Amino acid sequence: MDKQRLWRRLVSVAVLAVTASLLLITETRNATVINARNLHTTALNHQVDAPFSGTKWRLTEIDGAEIPTAKPYVLLNTQTKRFEGDGGCNRMAGAVEVDGRTVKFSRIMSTKRACADRQLQLVETKFVEHLERANSFYIRGDVMRLYAAGVAVLTFTAKPAGLTAKPLGRVLQRNSLCENGEQVIFSCVLKRPAKIVSLCASRDLDRERGYLQYRFGLPRRIELEFPESRQSTQERFDYQHYFRYQVDLTEINFSIEGNRYQIFDAYNGEEKPRVIQYGVTVTPPSKESVSYHCRTRPKADYSKLADVLGEH
Repeated sequence: MDKQRLWRRLVSVAVLAVTASLLLITETRNATVINARNLHTTALNHQVDAPFSGTKWRLTEIDGAEIPTAKPYVLLNTQTKRFEGDGGCNRMAGAVEVDGRTVKFSRIMSTKRACADRQLQLVETKFVEHLERANSFYIRGDVMRLYAAGVAVLTFTAKPAGLTAKPLGRVLQRNSLCENGEQVIFSCVLKRPAKIVSLCASRDLDRERGYLQYRFGLPRRIELEFPESRQSTQERFDYQHYFRYQVDLTEINFSIEGNRYQIFDAYNGEEKPRVIQYGVTVTPPSKESVSYHCRTRPKADYSKLADVLGEH
């Protein structure tokens, strides 16, 4: 009888141990998924914080209310400790000091042109007053808020190179962000998020002419276009191709604001089962890489890249 009780207790302990292990594995997997989702939010959705200095910050709200003009902005330079901008009616400039998230605007000067529109005059007056009062800032993605005594008084939107979100008024090829008349180097719809990644090129692309552009988003709204300028784009990309029997690996690499991007097209028939993967990998600074896979086989043509970019 005592032996039976002892056996039951041992079985119970073993069951509890297995259950605890399964719970730990589940929690670990959940944590991994959550971390991947967080990185996805900041990486592939391109919520890369725009830099405080060197970004043209357009004023969008004063005291939480939208303003009736898109003209006011500030352009800050933390190296020279100066800023310039437009209040809506007059050009302005002054001094700016930054320490961590604290900021101080001072010695603000402006031209003395009269505002014909009374609303614009009120916007400009409030804008300058709040700049002088502001003592801290916070940037999230392409939005910056200036705070005075802990209250958001001015809200700005950035349009730095490579981070411009823009509505699209172009005719696009199907399931692609490449325009009619452009070459599709790589394009696919991602599994998650359900957006499109495309690498597009002009028809005249060679080492000296034409352009390459990486695009991310949806047909009605391109969230990222890199490089934003179509001049001298070839030097921004790196092409690698490796081929042997049953193995074919293609990579196209580039960097945006310290974030490394890699478009990949991989076939490995030596593995069992064989490995076929397409998509884009994003590596933020000092963080682990996260890969996002195409829903189906991408439309791709790499035939010109070795001549245009050189092959490594």
